[in-house]
Amino acid sequence: KAAVLFVGESGTAKTTVVAKYLLGRNPDQWTSLGINFSSRTSSLDVQIAIEDSIEKRTKDTFGPPAGKRLLVFVDDLNMPKVDTYGTQQPIALLKFLVQREIMYDRQKDLEQHTLKDLLWTAAMGPPGGGRQDMTARFVRPFNVVGLAEMSDASKAGIFETILGTFLSGFTPAIAKLTEGLVASTIDTFNTVVASLLPTPAKSHYTFNLRDLAKVFQGTLMGSPKMILEPVGMVRLWVHELKRVFEDRLTTTQDHDWFRSQLETCCAQKFSMKWSEIQRTERLMYCDFTDPTADPRIYSEVEDIDKLKLVVNDFLEEHNAESKSPMPLVMFLDAIEHVLRIARILRQPQGNALLLGVGGSGRQSMSKMATYISGYELFQVEIAKGYGMPEWREDLRKCLLGAGVKDQQTAFIFTDAQVVMEAMLEDVNNILNAGDVPNLYGPEELDAIMSACRVDCQKKQITPTKTNIFAQYIVRVRRNMHVCLCMSPLGETFRERLRQFPSLVNCSTIDWFTEWPAEALESVGLSALVEANQVKPENRQGVVKMFKQIHQDVEAKSKEFYEVLRRYNYVTPTSYLELLSSFDSLLAYKRGEVETKKNRLKIGLDKIISTGELVEGMQKELEILAPQLIVKGKEVDEMMVVIDSDKKEADLVK
Repeated sequence: KAAVLFVGESGTAKTTVVAKYLLGRNPDQWTSLGINFSSRTSSLDVQIAIEDSIEKRTKDTFGPPAGKRLLVFVDDLNMPKVDTYGTQQPIALLKFLVQREIMYDRQKDLEQHTLKDLLWTAAMGPPGGGRQDMTARFVRPFNVVGLAEMSDASKAGIFETILGTFLSGFTPAIAKLTEGLVASTIDTFNTVVASLLPTPAKSHYTFNLRDLAKVFQGTLMGSPKMILEPVGMVRLWVHELKRVFEDRLTTTQDHDWFRSQLETCCAQKFSMKWSEIQRTERLMYCDFTDPTADPRIYSEVEDIDKLKLVVNDFLEEHNAESKSPMPLVMFLDAIEHVLRIARILRQPQGNALLLGVGGSGRQSMSKMATYISGYELFQVEIAKGYGMPEWREDLRKCLLGAGVKDQQTAFIFTDAQVVMEAMLEDVNNILNAGDVPNLYGPEELDAIMSACRVDCQKKQITPTKTNIFAQYIVRVRRNMHVCLCMSPLGETFRERLRQFPSLVNCSTIDWFTEWPAEALESVGLSALVEANQVKPENRQGVVKMFKQIHQDVEAKSKEFYEVLRRYNYVTPTSYLELLSSFDSLLAYKRGEVETKKNRLKIGLDKIISTGELVEGMQKELEILAPQLIVKGKEVDEMMVVIDSDKKEADLVK
């Protein structure tokens, strides 16, 4: 009945320490099951996960395969929300299972099943921030192990070993940088954690050891062929720090503070000036400046004009091949976001959390980065009546493509597609563990077994059902890249981060700021060229007007907030609507003027034609005037004759 509970901050390497140790000692005697809790985990989810990992031994006795013990590990134990009556149902079920070692079949007839050979381990963080307090009655059967924050010396020992081994393939001058790079990274990490604290407006300012590891993971993407001097390695290291920490910062003050920290660190630790590190306005790295290279080499972008041409070529190719082309304007800020997302996608277990208001280009940039990386794009299509069965079916297709077909897949998911919060529960599980409980049917499991059996043979692992499925999870985590596009506005975002901590802990954040002046001008000019309603010589002036209007409204919105404490959001969508409104209004007004012009023209034509007719008739009258005089005399003479004849007729009458 041994049970172990680890208590420590997220990212303290608690999650698999016992499992790895026990399985490593004697893998033939152990199987493992990992369950990740979130605020919406139900007791039935937990029971189904356990039932899928055990088998029937006798009539009412269940357990792992004969001769083995099942190690059940529960992560984020205190995340489930408290219900109306003050209980946490998944934890209540676990308490029952740990203490009584029995379980009732809730899906059929409530038969009692006895559980054998189960060892329970769990991990949790300190209460707070969405985590609940644990009752003493539940903790009592556990051996509680407190995990303190890892010391800087321990961190340095780990990462010096990793980085030193990697840099041994570079020149000796670069290899000597190992200790300095590790110490500087740890100092920067500690400074960021102490200074950039989460607030309601910056709820994603949470950092843990995963972020520290991401810096070195990015540094390990450097190539000895491209980095020949120490300043080149320091430049790559600075770039990775900026991508991991600076990309999530939201204010100009935070950006300036972080850059000053980097400048001070480079001057003190490496005796290098900032102008040597950041030679241009933007420090950018990517692996597709030479699309023909195989394999692609991750290197610094030195020619920005060439990069623009390459990205626009990729955009044209995408639009030519895709059924849904994207009419994008690839200004420099957008290209930089494409580079950031492509960097995340090329890393194993690289997941992106893209934060920005509507219309900032999160989905479009993700699609471009996916196409450039050569990955399979997967998105769900929300239609009327879309529910959990359809969601699970889509999720099953995506995971099987990444695991069974072994293809790199980018799953782009937006907050607008969240029909039910349970969908985020599944995304949370994918980010944390690469699996969703009770997702696969018998046919899918057979496909998984046949596809991943070869992985067990290559690694010389016994091809049991559990081991094969574990290799499938390894494939999924290696090939699956989740790109979450969410809006940070409102209470909903903060609530989701509290309920599903893996959205931040297991992803790299990229904050989409408001468009700069260059972007506003590029997009505005492109819209005018496409509409072709403004003469070329007038377009620059109209674009400047657009930019000025948008920036003035942004400034006034800030004043509005300062005075009345009410938000008026000015987003890139607002700018696009301005362009669209101008285009439609210009077309409407031109149509209106054209209609009036046509009416006036028709009236003038009628007047002119009538004048011509009158003039012709006047000439005819002038010609006929002498004849009329003669005829008048003849008529007078005839009237005299008629009068005389009439008198004679009267006499006869």
